[in-house]
Amino acid sequence: MEKRSISGAIFISPRPKVEPKYSWKSKTLKITLPDSFADSTTYIVTLGTALRDLRNNKIDNAYTFTFSTGDVINQGNISGLVFKDGKAASAVSVALFDYSVTENPKFDSLIPPYMTQTGKEGEFLLEYLNAGNYLVMAFEDKNKNQLFDYPDESFGLPDREAVVSDTGAVAGLILNLTRKDTAEVSIISTIVTQDNLVRVRFNRAVSAGIISGNLKDARLVSLNGEQLSFPVAAVKEAPIDTVTAVHLYFDSLSNGDYKIRLPRRIFTGDETDTVFLESSELSISLESDEVHPVNEGFSHYHRTVYPEDSIFSFYYSEPVMPLVPDDSVFVIYDSEDNNYKVSFDWRNPFRPAMTIGRLEWGKEYHIAVLRDRLGDLSGNILGDSAEVFTFATYDIDSLGEISGTIAYTHDTDLTVVPYLIFHGVDGAFEYVQSIDNEHFKTRLPGGKYFLSGFLDKNENGRHDPGSLIPWYPAETYSIYPDTIRVRPRFETSDINFEFK
Repeated sequence: MEKRSISGAIFISPRPKVEPKYSWKSKTLKITLPDSFADSTTYIVTLGTALRDLRNNKIDNAYTFTFSTGDVINQGNISGLVFKDGKAASAVSVALFDYSVTENPKFDSLIPPYMTQTGKEGEFLLEYLNAGNYLVMAFEDKNKNQLFDYPDESFGLPDREAVVSDTGAVAGLILNLTRKDTAEVSIISTIVTQDNLVRVRFNRAVSAGIISGNLKDARLVSLNGEQLSFPVAAVKEAPIDTVTAVHLYFDSLSNGDYKIRLPRRIFTGDETDTVFLESSELSISLESDEVHPVNEGFSHYHRTVYPEDSIFSFYYSEPVMPLVPDDSVFVIYDSEDNNYKVSFDWRNPFRPAMTIGRLEWGKEYHIAVLRDRLGDLSGNILGDSAEVFTFATYDIDSLGEISGTIAYTHDTDLTVVPYLIFHGVDGAFEYVQSIDNEHFKTRLPGGKYFLSGFLDKNENGRHDPGSLIPWYPAETYSIYPDTIRVRPRFETSDINFEFK
């Protein structure tokens, strides 16, 4: 064996207060505890999957043996899976804590009474447990100290408390590793752009939609003694998850000295946080805007979509508005030159949204933007010529169907909307579908799929992995155990998806 690999790979529960001594004799490892065994106690020794031999081969699964200094051996157990970025995470530490630690989650100095490591498929099993209420947590123990070093190590949280009886089992827990940047957010700079937008730069990456989701709380505050503050009218949204800078538009702005004020709670998630982040002084001296707006993206660009996916957006470098009636700015037609009726939504002038009345299966569509009819708030047009964007809808004969039912095997708030996620095995396709009852039917391109799902408790349309500070559990996440094959023009039925 590679003797150095025992560091962080052997777990003794209950964990002794002083580290045991390890000594080798040929192929035999001797473990000497610093004190006598406790009375009437079940001891568990786990050999983790980080152990390896001299050729760097690791054991596939953790190995556990147990003994008792009393008349009985505890029989409770907890099992589940750990994932990272959608893939099984092997050799990850899984620890048990008394659930009361969630009231004051300072894990960096807290010794887990029970630990193991995941196998090559991300599976874990904690056996021979005392009856009790536990928090199960996975973490990447990078420094092999058998302690969770927050926030330096990725971690995964469960969706609920694990309640273990004397002989009971808790099965099917799924933990998704995540990482939280705990560095306090601050505003490091603010400037006025050539488009008369206020660009706010942060010291670290933040959620791209963090400001647009809290417009009423973001303010531009005057320093000229008038006690005036201006709300943000719109935010330039980025089609990515995180950003280090945002562009803010204020619809009434005049020369003077200002500062940006943002509530810290929108970054910390702590609704009791009353502190505000403030920028340094920002001097505004408005100049004539002679910069032409630029199209920075189209939501459907060169994509193949479902006919019901008929809401599309354009992304612009600054707020834009139609210089003529909006239905003469955008012309939507198919490959047979049939025109389509469109309704418009200009609530976010950076990202006008439009809905096509009715798309059909198996067609190619074109959207012509007459750029001389669309301009910024100063009247600068996008350009002189039309710009055409193309997308298509699926040919219905290229799709197959998946149908089945949804079941719940533990107490669940049935008002929470379930989502199913169909991942193409080749990684080229993903489809997310909300389900409004216990049955589902979905059309998908032919191929093989992984199926997973989550219960959207906070109604944001994506899985929330939970938080340590402030504490809240993950949203329930489950996976279907087998790969599903979809054949064009055929139905794959009787898929029973369980939220465990």
